[in-house]
Amino acid sequence: MKLKKKIRKTLLILSLITLLTTGILIYNILLLNNIENYLRYLGIGAISIICLLFLIKAFKYKSKKPIMLILFLFLMFSFVLIEGIGIYYINKVYSSINRMNKTEITYTTSLLTLKESNIKTTSDLKNKKIGIINNKDSFDGYIISMEIIKDEQINEKSLVTYDSFLSLLDALYEKEVNAIFLPNNYETMFKSVEKFENIKEDLFEITSKEKKVAKKITETEVVSNIEKPFALLLLGVDSEKDDISQSTSFNGDSIMVITFNPNTLNTTMLSIPRDTFVPIACFPNQNQNKITHAAWHDVGCMEKTIENFTKINIDYYIKVNFKGVVDLVDAVGGVEVDIPYSFCEQDSNRNWGKNTVYVEKGLQTLDGEQALALARNRHPNSVCGEKWTNYESSDFVRGQNQQLIVQALFNKVKTIRDINTLYNVLDLVQQNIDTNFTTNQILSFYNVGKNILNNVGKDVDLLGFEKLYLETKGMTIYDERLKQGLSNQVYYPDSLKAVVKAMKINLELEKPELIKNFSFSIKEEYQPKVIGKNIFGSITIATVPSFIGKSKTYISNWGLENGVDITFEEYETDSEAYEDGQFLEQSIPPKSLISIAKSAGITIRIVKKITPIVEEEETEEEETEEELTTDPIEEPSDEE
Repeated sequence: MKLKKKIRKTLLILSLITLLTTGILIYNILLLNNIENYLRYLGIGAISIICLLFLIKAFKYKSKKPIMLILFLFLMFSFVLIEGIGIYYINKVYSSINRMNKTEITYTTSLLTLKESNIKTTSDLKNKKIGIINNKDSFDGYIISMEIIKDEQINEKSLVTYDSFLSLLDALYEKEVNAIFLPNNYETMFKSVEKFENIKEDLFEITSKEKKVAKKITETEVVSNIEKPFALLLLGVDSEKDDISQSTSFNGDSIMVITFNPNTLNTTMLSIPRDTFVPIACFPNQNQNKITHAAWHDVGCMEKTIENFTKINIDYYIKVNFKGVVDLVDAVGGVEVDIPYSFCEQDSNRNWGKNTVYVEKGLQTLDGEQALALARNRHPNSVCGEKWTNYESSDFVRGQNQQLIVQALFNKVKTIRDINTLYNVLDLVQQNIDTNFTTNQILSFYNVGKNILNNVGKDVDLLGFEKLYLETKGMTIYDERLKQGLSNQVYYPDSLKAVVKAMKINLELEKPELIKNFSFSIKEEYQPKVIGKNIFGSITIATVPSFIGKSKTYISNWGLENGVDITFEEYETDSEAYEDGQFLEQSIPPKSLISIAKSAGITIRIVKKITPIVEEEETEEEETEEELTTDPIEEPSDEE
């Protein structure tokens, strides 16, 4: 009797465990939305039936043979074990995918001063001026800064507001203020600006504060359907931190706009040079600047900036930590790339010397460090020998190289057959990217991938890649905040128009033009046309010239032609160092945008020579006469 009770108790416990694991497994299978729906539901049905049979058998078990009991328990336990393994692997995949869309963003703000100053703690800031950005919506620029002020009991009357981070930094360097608030990632953000190249050595951190904030859900996550063509912003972040969720303010070192059509499996890729001069959506009055600086205010500002100047709606974004590329490429066993030139570059930690990365020209299988070096390289490095510096490069070339890496990675993914490699890749991906794709949208790529693998061979490129190219012209443009000229790339509108048209065709927003003629030569290797390349025309950006040596008439006519009010102001002097009519200065510096001159006008100071007033020297004769007339005359006395 006692044995029967033990057997029934064992069966009851195992039945409850079976029921529980079956329920969890079915729940996990249902999470894999849009993946082999027919097979999933068939599998759920089969698992449910097997579970039900085990439960019925357990509750009605009557066999007195020990061997049959042991066999039944073994089968039931094996079923639970198999379910547990299924739960583990499904949950592992789903969790990795789910973590790609970060629910929280970590913002960190630093209170900084010049290292040469005597300020070391917040108590040293009494009666000192502190600079802060005036954008009250900025978490790491304003909101956390005000929390530090409250926590440290700093007098708010000491605050001086500025409209940009660059203005803040310039004010600190020019000693207009004693301390400023900046995002903690300030070194990565500003070290590429000439004036702040040594920012890490120049500044001292007084204090800092970290704050986790729930990420805003954008409308595109709900509205856009992965079964329809979409536009994606792929943003490469060269962060010093390993956690991508902490890289909220950064430079957009790699800016790609990718359109994908799941119906045709065609992809267009446009690399936008980081120095492209465009209106920045979140800057005051949408002031124009280098597009890379839009990332100072996180992905949302970059998305809106690109939408404004391309008129293409960005549906999704993927923010990638450059450092993560190293582990990702190594995880897939390297990527095959046809290297356009031999070069050398720093390693992933920005080290030279024994850590220098060398890559030779030609078809190569790159490891992670080499792939990252190719993605970063933008000019020859003098620390290496002639073999590694015999080439010309630029932001354009770097953009093309980054496209090679992306394409090679996509092609390598289709060769993965090992489940452990797949899990390792997923784990690395979720650590090093942030996206606004929902988990279900990411899972729906399974069907796209399946379609691709069913329609292409092993040695065929995974997708139809159509490379786009935005032509630009290098221009030095005066920056009012830094009070110096900065090198920028001004795009040609006609080139942009051609690029945008190609993207709209792929997004099925415009109909393609039918090509009726096609010519080629069997003697020459076919080179596909790169849309946007070698299309120039006129540019819309114009700057103020230097008026040194120009006449009044010339300057006045220039003002009339460009709609700029010109005011002449005379500087009177009799100094021999100046000539009459000589140009002295202009109120709007050369290379400034004409749009600024139109709103403010230009005052021109010119020299007006005046005749000096010469005072005549008195002669000795005049002095004698003066003495005779002024000296009293002695009259003779009566005695005489």
